[in-house]
Amino acid sequence: MASDPELQFPARVRNLKNLAHGFTRMGHLAHAEAALDEGIAIEDRLLRGFMRESKAVWLVEQGHVPEAIAIYEGLLRQFWMDSASIKRCQDNIARLKS
Repeated sequence: MASDPELQFPARVRNLKNLAHGFTRMGHLAHAEAALDEGIAIEDRLLRGFMRESKAVWLVEQGHVPEAIAIYEGLLRQFWMDSASIKRCQDNIARLKS
């Protein structure tokens, strides 16, 4: 369902994020990460930050802080990040490194 080509990409991305949450609650972490990665792969540049940040949050919840920091640092290198998103990423990096 999440990968249904009939769905517009914002709905597909939301469905994949929700699917990842469900997989995580069931303990299927590999499936959860795959759903997050699929969402990152299909969304356009304006939503890519949303799914990347969602994956970073998920990684922190799984105890993978260095990987989450790498995602936040990667987002900071994107030309399309606005000032609020930049500050949020910087704050998250600082919090995770402390």
